[in-house]
Amino acid sequence: MATRRKAEAREPFSLRGFLPYQLAVLADYTSTRFSELYSKKFGLSIPEWRVLATVGERAMLRAKDIEAERHLHKTVVSRAIAKLRARGLVELRSNAEDRRESFLMLTAKGRKLYSEIIPLARVYSDQILAPLSAAERAGLERAIARMMQRVDAERQRS
Repeated sequence: MATRRKAEAREPFSLRGFLPYQLAVLADYTSTRFSELYSKKFGLSIPEWRVLATVGERAMLRAKDIEAERHLHKTVVSRAIAKLRARGLVELRSNAEDRRESFLMLTAKGRKLYSEIIPLARVYSDQILAPLSAAERAGLERAIARMMQRVDAERQRS
């Protein structure tokens, strides 16, 4: 407590130096810039890209899995799925054990699009990380992984 008071007395608060603000700005900027690439080339919105990428990582999954894993509201996921289905990029398959539930899968057209967009995502990620050394990249990846684990754990508790 005393250490915090000393730090507060030394430095005035700076929003630009506030970690949540920094993360929000970086996330918004990088997500928006990448979306400019794939929206022009592939006609996808940010939620549609995130759903497509999530489904592409797995053979099959449920919409509620996407909501939980990607921290997206169910309405956002539902609308994205509807648009992706209308374009023939994903399909729903009923769960044979529970007819109330369906699994999402990429169609052949969806797999083709996924295979075209993922290399762009990798190049874009590399461009963002370009100013960092290999050691800095590794440290950043470890730090983000630890923070994401904490977020996931806290979300599961609530």
